Amino acid sequence: MKINIQTHHVSIGDDSREEIESKFEKIAAHFPQLISSDIIIRKEHEQHEVEIFTNYEGVRVSAKATHDVMYPAIAASLKKLEAGLRSRKGHLKSAPINKNTDHCIVSAVHALTRFQSRHSVGFFSALLFPTKQY
Repeated sequence: MKINIQTHHVSIGDDSREEIESKFEKIAAHFPQLISSDIIIRKEHEQHEVEIFTNYEGVRVSAKATHDVMYPAIAASLKKLEAGLRSRKGHLKSAPINKNTDHCIVSAVHALTRFQSRHSVGFFSALLFPTKQY
């Protein structure tokens, strides 16, 4: 997984970057569909603010945490991100799947083309006024 780290008013070294990437390995193991994550670390008014953004199955998932010290802020935001990803994964598993969707769409298009050929009406007028007799 690609991890993009941006900092504002704070600097981090290579050791810190490696530690952040190692914490992301656990999340990457649980959610292999993740391709990249963006981390923004800010320091304002003696508070460290960490925001993490990622895309999971077409939805943007984000987490934000603040703390006096940078590492607990990173840990809290990672915990929130993992909770958000699990929630999204649960929504995907519980979503109903309609296997007949393609069949229904094909049937509807077929019915409209038959109506259009029998009544010599435009396609859009058949959509706009389906009950009107021509």
